[in-house]
Amino acid sequence: ANGTLGANYNGNYPVETQFSITAVPNTGYMFNGWTGDTGVLANPNSATTTLTVSAGSVNITANFIVDPSQTFALGLTLGAHGVSVTGAGSYNVEHVQTISAVAANGYKFKNWTGDVAHVANANLASTTVTMPAAAVNLIANFEVDNSQTYIITVTAGANGTLGANYNGNYPVETQ
Repeated sequence: ANGTLGANYNGNYPVETQFSITAVPNTGYMFNGWTGDTGVLANPNSATTTLTVSAGSVNITANFIVDPSQTFALGLTLGAHGVSVTGAGSYNVEHVQTISAVAANGYKFKNWTGDVAHVANANLASTTVTMPAAAVNLIANFEVDNSQTYIITVTAGANGTLGANYNGNYPVETQ
Protein backbone atom coordinates (compact mmCIF):
# COMPACT_ATOMS: atom_id res chain seq x y z
CA ALA A 1 0.00 0.00 0.00
CA ASN A 2 1.04 3.66 -0.59
CA GLY A 3 3.47 2.95 -3.40
CA THR A 4 4.08 1.20 -6.71
CA LEU A 5 6.80 -0.79 -8.42
CA GLY A 6 8.99 0.56 -11.20
CA ALA A 7 7.73 -2.24 -13.48
CA ASN A 8 5.88 -5.55 -13.43
CA TYR A 9 8.55 -7.98 -12.24
CA ASN A 10 6.27 -11.02 -11.98
CA GLY A 11 7.13 -13.92 -14.23
CA ASN A 12 9.30 -16.98 -14.76
CA TYR A 13 13.06 -16.43 -14.89
CA PRO A 14 16.01 -18.82 -15.23
CA VAL A 15 17.98 -19.46 -12.02
CA GLU A 16 20.78 -16.94 -11.41
CA THR A 17 19.11 -14.27 -13.58
CA GLN A 18 19.80 -10.83 -12.12
CA PHE A 19 17.79 -7.67 -12.64
CA SER A 20 17.13 -4.39 -10.90
CA ILE A 21 13.87 -3.81 -9.05
CA THR A 22 12.56 -0.45 -7.84
CA ALA A 23 9.93 0.56 -5.28
CA VAL A 24 8.33 3.99 -5.83
CA PRO A 25 6.52 5.60 -2.88
CA ASN A 26 3.38 7.68 -3.39
CA THR A 27 3.56 11.36 -2.50
CA GLY A 28 3.68 11.74 1.27
CA TYR A 29 5.24 8.32 1.85
CA MET A 30 8.74 6.84 1.86
CA PHE A 31 10.21 3.40 1.16
CA ASN A 32 10.56 1.23 4.28
CA GLY A 33 12.31 -1.92 3.08
CA TRP A 34 11.49 -5.13 1.31
CA THR A 35 10.00 -8.10 3.17
CA GLY A 36 9.46 -11.74 2.26
CA ASP A 37 12.17 -13.78 0.52
CA THR A 38 14.74 -11.00 0.89
CA GLY A 39 17.73 -13.36 0.64
CA VAL A 40 17.57 -12.91 -3.15
CA LEU A 41 18.09 -9.13 -2.86
CA ALA A 42 21.45 -7.35 -2.87
CA ASN A 43 20.10 -4.79 -0.35
CA PRO A 44 16.62 -5.29 1.16
CA ASN A 45 16.77 -1.76 2.64
CA SER A 46 17.25 0.02 -0.70
CA ALA A 47 14.31 1.10 -2.85
CA THR A 48 16.35 0.13 -5.92
CA THR A 49 18.25 -3.12 -5.60
CA THR A 50 19.34 -6.17 -7.56
CA LEU A 51 17.33 -9.38 -7.42
CA THR A 52 19.09 -12.67 -8.16
CA VAL A 53 16.65 -15.45 -9.05
CA SER A 54 17.10 -18.55 -6.89
CA ALA A 55 15.75 -22.05 -7.31
CA GLY A 56 12.08 -21.95 -6.29
CA SER A 57 9.43 -19.32 -6.01
CA VAL A 58 10.28 -15.86 -4.69
CA ASN A 59 7.80 -13.55 -3.00
CA ILE A 60 8.85 -10.09 -1.90
CA THR A 61 6.89 -7.00 -0.90
CA ALA A 62 7.86 -3.33 -1.04
CA ASN A 63 6.79 -1.52 2.14
CA PHE A 64 6.04 2.18 2.59
CA ILE A 65 5.42 4.45 5.58
CA VAL A 66 4.40 8.07 6.09
CA ASP A 67 7.29 10.41 5.23
CA PRO A 68 7.61 12.80 8.20
CA SER A 69 9.56 15.29 6.07
CA GLN A 70 6.62 15.86 3.69
CA THR A 71 3.85 18.08 5.02
CA PHE A 72 0.77 19.50 3.38
CA ALA A 73 -1.08 22.72 4.20
CA LEU A 74 -4.48 22.78 5.86
CA GLY A 75 -5.91 26.23 5.20
CA LEU A 76 -9.01 27.49 7.00
CA THR A 77 -10.89 30.62 5.94
CA LEU A 78 -13.31 32.38 8.25
CA GLY A 79 -16.58 33.12 6.45
CA ALA A 80 -18.81 36.14 7.10
CA HIS A 81 -20.28 36.32 10.61
CA GLY A 82 -17.65 34.07 12.14
CA VAL A 83 -15.38 34.88 15.09
CA SER A 84 -12.61 32.30 14.71
CA VAL A 85 -11.38 29.07 13.12
CA THR A 86 -8.71 26.80 14.59
CA GLY A 87 -6.70 23.86 13.31
CA ALA A 88 -4.88 25.31 10.29
CA GLY A 89 -1.26 24.28 9.76
CA SER A 90 1.05 21.90 7.91
CA TYR A 91 0.59 18.19 8.51
CA ASN A 92 1.81 14.80 7.28
CA VAL A 93 -0.36 12.60 5.08
CA GLU A 94 -2.84 10.53 7.17
CA HIS A 95 -2.62 13.00 10.10
CA VAL A 96 -6.05 13.52 11.68
CA GLN A 97 -6.45 17.19 12.65
CA THR A 98 -9.30 18.65 14.67
CA ILE A 99 -10.75 21.86 13.22
CA SER A 100 -13.36 24.16 14.73
CA ALA A 101 -15.25 27.33 13.95
CA VAL A 102 -17.00 29.82 16.24
CA ALA A 103 -19.95 31.96 15.09
CA ALA A 104 -20.58 35.60 16.01
CA ASN A 105 -23.52 36.45 18.28
CA GLY A 106 -26.81 35.99 16.47
CA TYR A 107 -25.32 33.48 14.01
CA LYS A 108 -24.64 29.76 13.97
CA PHE A 109 -22.27 27.49 12.11
CA LYS A 110 -23.72 26.26 8.81
CA ASN A 111 -21.03 24.06 7.20
CA TRP A 112 -17.51 23.67 5.86
CA THR A 113 -17.06 24.05 2.10
CA GLY A 114 -14.05 23.55 -0.13
CA ASP A 115 -12.02 20.32 -0.05
CA VAL A 116 -14.60 18.56 2.15
CA ALA A 117 -13.84 15.04 0.88
CA HIS A 118 -11.32 14.76 3.73
CA VAL A 119 -13.61 16.18 6.46
CA ALA A 120 -15.29 13.70 8.82
CA ASN A 121 -18.54 15.73 8.97
CA ALA A 122 -18.73 19.01 7.03
CA ASN A 123 -21.89 20.00 8.93
CA LEU A 124 -20.25 20.14 12.37
CA ALA A 125 -18.42 23.21 13.67
CA SER A 126 -15.90 20.93 15.40
CA THR A 127 -14.80 17.96 13.30
CA THR A 128 -11.65 16.31 11.94
CA VAL A 129 -9.72 16.37 8.68
CA THR A 130 -7.66 13.36 7.57
CA MET A 131 -4.83 14.86 5.56
CA PRO A 132 -4.26 13.59 2.02
CA ALA A 133 -1.00 14.00 0.11
CA ALA A 134 -2.11 17.48 -0.99
CA ALA A 135 -3.12 20.83 0.43
CA VAL A 136 -6.66 21.13 1.84
CA ASN A 137 -8.53 24.44 1.91
CA LEU A 138 -11.80 24.86 3.80
CA ILE A 139 -14.20 27.73 4.43
CA ALA A 140 -16.30 27.98 7.61
CA ASN A 141 -19.78 29.24 6.71
CA PHE A 142 -22.32 30.78 9.09
CA GLU A 143 -25.99 31.70 8.96
CA VAL A 144 -28.51 33.64 11.04
CA ASP A 145 -29.53 31.79 14.19
CA ASN A 146 -33.27 32.42 14.40
CA SER A 147 -33.34 30.89 17.87
CA GLN A 148 -31.31 33.84 19.15
CA THR A 149 -33.46 36.93 19.39
CA TYR A 150 -32.87 40.42 20.68
CA ILE A 151 -35.41 42.64 22.39
CA ILE A 152 -36.26 45.76 20.44
CA THR A 153 -38.02 48.60 22.18
CA VAL A 154 -39.09 51.59 20.09
CA THR A 155 -40.73 54.61 21.70
CA ALA A 156 -41.97 57.83 20.22
CA GLY A 157 -40.47 61.00 21.55
CA ALA A 158 -42.48 63.97 22.74
CA ASN A 159 -44.87 65.37 20.16
CA GLY A 160 -44.81 62.29 17.91
CA THR A 161 -46.26 58.84 17.39
CA LEU A 162 -45.14 55.60 15.80
CA GLY A 163 -46.86 54.15 12.76
CA ALA A 164 -46.97 50.73 14.45
CA ASN A 165 -45.82 48.83 17.52
CA TYR A 166 -42.27 47.71 16.72
CA ASN A 167 -41.48 46.31 20.15
CA GLY A 168 -40.62 42.61 20.35
CA ASN A 169 -37.98 39.92 19.98
CA TYR A 170 -36.18 39.82 16.62
CA PRO A 171 -33.37 37.61 15.23
CA VAL A 172 -30.24 39.19 13.74
CA GLU A 173 -30.68 40.80 10.30
CA THR A 174 -34.46 41.19 10.65
CA GLN A 175 -35.64 44.17 8.64
